Amino acid sequence: MSNPTPTHFTDCQNDLGSLWGRAVSGPFSFQYANFSGSNLTSAAFYGGDLSYAIFRGSILRGADFRNANLTGVDFTNADLRRVYGPSSTLDGGTVVTGVIWANTTCPTNVVKSSPC
Repeated sequence: MSNPTPTHFTDCQNDLGSLWGRAVSGPFSFQYANFSGSNLTSAAFYGGDLSYAIFRGSILRGADFRNANLTGVDFTNADLRRVYGPSSTLDGGTVVTGVIWANTTCPTNVVKSSPC
């Protein structure tokens, strides 16, 4: 089985929170998507499949990852302040197997290279 062709959103500066937000319903997939360097403040990724997506250096403040599949996601240098979901302490429904945490700003504003 081959990997799907990734979608590239590198350096995306759109307010994806208003684009997706409450207007999106049902499951969606951004497997292997590249969001490196993007401003995704308040983006609604609730319940989505983001497996192996790349968020290197992205701003994800207030994003909603509850019940999302984050298997193998790369959060290197990402800002996760006030996010919902990418930590088992925030929401047990979020899958965080194999997530890359390197110099990641966690929801509590602590920079870590281990799970937030």
